[in-house]
Amino acid sequence: MHVRNHVVYSTPDCDWGCYLPDLSEDRLNECCADFRWHCIGKHGLNPEDMEAYVRLDLVEYTLTLMK
Repeated sequence: MHVRNHVVYSTPDCDWGCYLPDLSEDRLNECCADFRWHCIGKHGLNPEDMEAYVRLDLVEYTLTLMK
């Protein structure tokens, strides 16, 4: 069985991206956590904001920060 490699991006106005060599649960969780830390550092997301979450769309291969 062949597993396709993927690159996940956020919005077009952001340069963040994440390479996914596989779609394992650990790697997906890692990718979402990296994106959240990116949003904290680059976009002013409050680290204490537990209502904001990351939405992973595996159809479009994008991440979106939801509030």
